[in-house]
Amino acid sequence: MRVKLIVASLLILLFTTVVGNSSNEDFRENFLSSMSKCYLEYYKNNPGNIVVPQKFVIGIAIHESDWGRSRIASASNNLYGMKTTSTDPKHFVYALGGSNIKLAKYDSRCGSVRDFINLMIKDKRYDNIREYFANTKKVEYETVLNSMEIYYEDPNWPNKVLNIIKGLK
Repeated sequence: MRVKLIVASLLILLFTTVVGNSSNEDFRENFLSSMSKCYLEYYKNNPGNIVVPQKFVIGIAIHESDWGRSRIASASNNLYGMKTTSTDPKHFVYALGGSNIKLAKYDSRCGSVRDFINLMIKDKRYDNIREYFANTKKVEYETVLNSMEIYYEDPNWPNKVLNIIKGLK
């Protein structure tokens, strides 16, 4: 009886591990698929813009939003922690921690992707990023990530995002 119980427990553990991993893998594939659609939609609607590499856009979203599972991503479709000055509560959520930091709220993930790409290619604070993408043939992700000091506070951020980008297909 004891052996049957152990075998049954091991089978349940194996089954839940396999199903759990499959489910997580499916979740990640769905996230990547939705991000790719948003990315392609952006460039379909903005064909003349400088091309920000898809892996760059998606890698940062994965890191900043934990694959779309973070509180901000879930509550507002904000995958990048984009701030706003909006006074309309329909267009922002507050960051945690008792701060008055307003984070942009989007109707869909695609709005967040659009604003992030526009930030990289239109905001003067990111002139170096725009110039880099406009003038390079082969993207050195480590170089571009390390030149984004204005975007992050964590000194390990470039390496964390680089590891994510390296893991993308």
